[in-house]
Amino acid sequence: RGIGRQIAIEFAKHGSDIIICDLDKLYLEENNFEDIKEFGVSCFSYYLDVTSYDEIMKVREEILNDVGLIDILVNNAGVVFGGNFLDVSIEKHRITYDVNTQGIVNMHHVFLQDLIKQNKPHIVNIASASGFTSLPGGTTYASSKAAVTSFSESLINELKQDGHDHVGMTIVCPAYVNTGMFDGVKQPVFIPILTPERLAKKIIKAVRKNKRFVLE
Repeated sequence: RGIGRQIAIEFAKHGSDIIICDLDKLYLEENNFEDIKEFGVSCFSYYLDVTSYDEIMKVREEILNDVGLIDILVNNAGVVFGGNFLDVSIEKHRITYDVNTQGIVNMHHVFLQDLIKQNKPHIVNIASASGFTSLPGGTTYASSKAAVTSFSESLINELKQDGHDHVGMTIVCPAYVNTGMFDGVKQPVFIPILTPERLAKKIIKAVRKNKRFVLE
């Protein structure tokens, strides 16, 4: 939903078959994703918890059997728990890192081998503008997203050193996106709150041009 679903729609407009993974089984069961299929593409959906390496391995095997190798990996799963550091439970701090950072590491570790085999593979990692600055009231969220940016840049440079120049990478660092994750947040001065539609269009444009960063 939100950014992820809109990215799927935008890719579908350009003729991409879509694979959707979500933690909410009921959401997957109740959706036919007609807004994606109406563009004449296929849409597959799988239950997936990105914090479980074993589950990702299982889903990869299902995708290989049902669809084949993927060409583009979009890592969009994310959570945020706002509040002063000591007022947020340590469990929520752990979940933030598990989903926002370790989840992306898990997905790369499982799917990167398949992407390297493709002719023009691309990776899209959703980070955040908060990863470049301090975010009082969102300490672990900001730092988890800073880790995503550093991980992404380090990995793409490592791939180039290893001769895998054909793998593209786009790191998306938006400020605030109107998806419900930041309900109640006061809009910063001079920083507009983006819509998922606008951000998704910018992401697809960046992928097509192999642009490293989307900064909004």
